[in-house]
Order: sequence, then C-alpha cells, then structure tokens
Amino acid sequence: MAISAEESTDQVRRGDWIPDGFVFLPDPRGRIIADWGLSHLTFGMDVSRPALFVLGPDGRVSWRHVTDNWRRRPSPEDVLRAVRSAGASVQP
Repeated sequence: MAISAEESTDQVRRGDWIPDGFVFLPDPRGRIIADWGLSHLTFGMDVSRPALFVLGPDGRVSWRHVTDNWRRRPSPEDVLRAVRSAGASVQP
C-alpha cells in the first residue's frame, strides 16, 4: 500500500511497474501523514517523511523505517528480513 498527497492516484497508477492489487490511498489534506507522525516541514511546505512500515498478521506495526532524508532507505535485505520476521512468506 502507498499513500499519496495527490488528490487522485490515477496519475501515479499510470506506471507499468505497479503490480495489480497494489493499493494507493489519496491523502491530499495530509491527515494520514499527520496521524502517523510523519509530517515534516520542508521548504515551507508540510510533507511526509520517507517511511516504510511492515505490518504483522494482526495488523500492528512490527517494523518501521522513518527518516528525514529521502536518500536514506533500508536495504532490500533489511526489508525482507522485517517481512519474514513479521510472519510472512516471501518468494524469491
């Protein structure tokens, strides 16, 4: 799932790289971003910090990565380890 600050996620969905069944939620007022504590003032605008959450089978956050710098992302190995630790089966 991804959350977009755009009014409509139609423009985001145009890419061929997005798998079927992947969910985009529009959040043009930034309510979800604020509720999750991801608001970040940048260049005078309130934007979302780059974040990645892994949810367990019970729907609770089992792992998260939040940063102020969009260049700092977890490695694919770290994300897969977190997903497996949450109880998911990951196919190569």
